[in-house]
Amino acid sequence: MSARNLFVASMLSALIVFPSAEANAAGETTDASLRSSYSAAETAREDAKTPAEMLAVIGQYETLAAAGHASSALRLGDIYLQGTLVDQDLNKAAANYQRAVDLGHTLALSKLGRSLLDAGRPEEAFTVYERAVREGVPGVSIVWAKLHLRNAFGAKSDPALGLSELERLWAEGEEQAGVALAEAYRVGSDGDTELKESIQILERLAQGGDPLATEKLALYYRQGYGVEGDLGKAISLYQEAVAKGRTSALIGLGTTQLKAGDGPAALASFQKAQDAGFKDVGLRIAVGHITKAFGSASNVQAGIDVLRPAAEAGDANYAKAALDLLADGKKFLLDIPKVMQTAEEAAANGDGGAASALMKFARQKPRLVDNPVEARKQYLEKYRDILPERALATEEVALVFEGRSSRAARPELSKLLGGYTGDTYQYGLQQVFFRDKEAYTYLVQQELSKLGVYSGPVSGRLSSRTIRAILRFCNSNGIYDECIHGPMRGTAMRQIVDAIGRARPAVDG
Repeated sequence: MSARNLFVASMLSALIVFPSAEANAAGETTDASLRSSYSAAETAREDAKTPAEMLAVIGQYETLAAAGHASSALRLGDIYLQGTLVDQDLNKAAANYQRAVDLGHTLALSKLGRSLLDAGRPEEAFTVYERAVREGVPGVSIVWAKLHLRNAFGAKSDPALGLSELERLWAEGEEQAGVALAEAYRVGSDGDTELKESIQILERLAQGGDPLATEKLALYYRQGYGVEGDLGKAISLYQEAVAKGRTSALIGLGTTQLKAGDGPAALASFQKAQDAGFKDVGLRIAVGHITKAFGSASNVQAGIDVLRPAAEAGDANYAKAALDLLADGKKFLLDIPKVMQTAEEAAANGDGGAASALMKFARQKPRLVDNPVEARKQYLEKYRDILPERALATEEVALVFEGRSSRAARPELSKLLGGYTGDTYQYGLQQVFFRDKEAYTYLVQQELSKLGVYSGPVSGRLSSRTIRAILRFCNSNGIYDECIHGPMRGTAMRQIVDAIGRARPAVDG
């Protein structure tokens, strides 16, 4: 923005007074002077390069909104929501979206609801979305249903209502509801029937040319959701989605090509995604180079040259990746204190991945961290509530073994895992297996004793009696064919742990 335009923007904000004007549902006004001034403000916003210039633009929009211009209030909401050359302020965003609604811009209801959710005000958001549905805001019924399914409205969430609404919209021919319904069936599936219905919906939409449905269907074949996994089919579907204009499918395509072992093709797909504007793909490319995931196309130094400056400049995602890579044994120069500080700040703001990276780094690279065991304990205390289940179980199990013999650790492990449920228990028991086979055997003997399957001593020794008990347990849980080849094999262990995890609530609950 030129100095002259900045002066004009400031004067416009301070001096011009407009008569009030009526707006339609989209916030459009019939007042020609307001429309002209709004157009000038839009140009000034697009030209703004500094906070001072944006402040002047905000003054323009404030003057217009005060004169009754709903779209200006909406634009103020966008600026504060996105933090465009100003500090992000979700409550200011919500206040301005509310002002736009009050001025007659009913289409602003969906943005108001979104900003309230982001600001941690779910029950207010619920009321706003209910009104948007009643007033027929386009597309909001699908969003409203999906938010119910995600329990986004807190105590007011009703997943069953969200599912039934998607089913109604789909039955009435609303194709945009189809992908959401298919995803709801997949996530909430407890059997083959819903997965088959999900696949049928996606296939119908994909055959009709829907690129999003095609991309989703590719994921099913990649992961084996309700179908036999087929990486070749998944790659073909991702390529079809890209050809239909779904450029985000390039990321799934690259991921699948990596899984299929075609590193150079994966790199090419990721580079196309980056060229299309998906900035986060740059980190994937850098990590892929450093880990040599791209095979002959890998360039380790090129990856480091991207990763290191971004991590040291304070990018939390790059900082997490750098710590993870160093923890995994990759070697490159890094300002570790600075990068750890970035990760700590991200963790303090609720980033569980940053907390996980910090603990993993301190655990795997203790020589690079001051008082590493104490640091891990402090991280665990600070970030327990935001840690992913796997990271929590991994760290707590590791700390039990710290400074203890296998035999001394067993009672503490029993106590620790006794307080775990669900996936956390399964991750924890797996971690014990990887660290100490006798401690793992001890815990399995305990659980099988509780289940009445094992009656021998709980000693940690893999006796013939213990093996027979494990095989009986495997047989009763339909995994005998895996266990018979050796219950201490990795794949058998995971199935045994999963089966014990499912059985435990009936015993301990």
